[in-house]
Amino acid sequence: MRLSEREAFAAGVSPEELMGRAAQAIVDRMPPCESVLIVAGSGNNAGDGYAAALILDDRDVFCDILRLTDKATDAGEYYLSQCRKRNIRISAYSDSFKFSGYDVILDCLFGIGFSGELKGDELSAVNKINASGAYVVSADINSGLNASNGLGKETVRSDLTLAVGFLKPGHILNDAADKIDKTEICDIGLEPHAPFFLLEDSDLETVFPNREHNTNKGTFGTAVLFGGRMEYSGAARIAGMGAAAALAGSGLVRLAVPENIAGTVASGFPESTLFLMNEKLGSMVFDREKISGALRGASSAAVGFGWGRGEDYRKILEEIIKNYDMPTVIDADGLNILAEGDLEILKVRNDVVLTPHPGEFARLTGRSIPEVLADPIGLSVSFAREYRVTVLLKGTATVITDGERVFLTSSGSPGMAKGGSGDALTGLIAGILAQSRVNGSDITLKAAAGAFIAGKAGEAAAREKGEVSALASDTIRHIPEVIKKIYEKKYKIIKKQRREYEDH
Repeated sequence: MRLSEREAFAAGVSPEELMGRAAQAIVDRMPPCESVLIVAGSGNNAGDGYAAALILDDRDVFCDILRLTDKATDAGEYYLSQCRKRNIRISAYSDSFKFSGYDVILDCLFGIGFSGELKGDELSAVNKINASGAYVVSADINSGLNASNGLGKETVRSDLTLAVGFLKPGHILNDAADKIDKTEICDIGLEPHAPFFLLEDSDLETVFPNREHNTNKGTFGTAVLFGGRMEYSGAARIAGMGAAAALAGSGLVRLAVPENIAGTVASGFPESTLFLMNEKLGSMVFDREKISGALRGASSAAVGFGWGRGEDYRKILEEIIKNYDMPTVIDADGLNILAEGDLEILKVRNDVVLTPHPGEFARLTGRSIPEVLADPIGLSVSFAREYRVTVLLKGTATVITDGERVFLTSSGSPGMAKGGSGDALTGLIAGILAQSRVNGSDITLKAAAGAFIAGKAGEAAAREKGEVSALASDTIRHIPEVIKKIYEKKYKIIKKQRREYEDH
């Protein structure tokens, strides 16, 4: 955003003009109302509010300005002086100021430069905004919310947040979803320099191959899922992973599980094939020939779920990473084994996807969980670049990166905070990656697609069952409708292109 602004200024656009554009876009998107309170701080965000007050006054909307400081930027002072000339009422904040009685409160207290926590009068004002009963609009980003990482303990809770120019990561990461009811983008004529991409349905049209009639199950690959242990068998979850992989389009799903849980797993997902791994006391035993048999003909693999830790599991993981050239998803205890060992092993490949939650990523990076949450994008990019992997860092919004591109997905529901949701995601990704032989090898985009689809399916499950009662199995049941929607859009585009060609 700052780079885009500097380019605009270099091209002759003044700060006052850019501020005026932002104010116009904000007012145009505000709901119809008769009275507005603008709560202003000291930065350019406040200046947007002063410029908005002039536009509201032109439209005969009653407008008050409440200032928490007498400081202003040069551009902000330009519009503030005009507000004074218009006799728009301007008040200094006091604890006795009444926030009630306004249709809309426009939050212009802090913008994208804010970090830390609100204190003193700022915190008092934010609490009063939230308790006002008015429709709350935040200009650019909610005051108290960090624009880089979406962290904010005490923030304005908005009905509508109007992102000026572009979305910022803080609009979707961490706490943002709990603070913002709806976000809209205000185009003010800036050229984008976006290093991050928020996924939409249309971005996934190349992820799934066309389904020709003259094909068979071998055409669409085999996904092999290594998982399970007696005390952590999670048989139903392993079966669910297999179902997720098959629903994602994999031609064949093979479940490599310890012998002692095979029967339970098979009954949960009869469409899969089973490969029985040697076991001792309920845990898989390292056996090079067995691993080779399980991966024969495979086009993707997923490992680590329901394992536990131990020397045999470490050997199995290392054997797969070192000696098998296929897209591989590492999750759960697979990540913990990596964190306890030598991460350099990852550099022998460039087709590994790691799917940590913040706690697992903290162990992988040697950071604390608060450090991970404070810089999820930066740390993911750095790790992915150093170890030549795709990192899929799960959270309120998911960060997916290969160290160069960064995809963000904001799909999902609080109902997905249940056991098995991560397993469903792993199965989905493995199923999509299994088809790489027929639809290219953009592993990072495919991992991002898995996160997007899992989130959308989770949203559908929450609509059906509610956020409290939705289960991972409900998410899996809704995968087909999400993929069907993507396919329908894809074929509409193909038909449109064909018609245009024929017309030409």
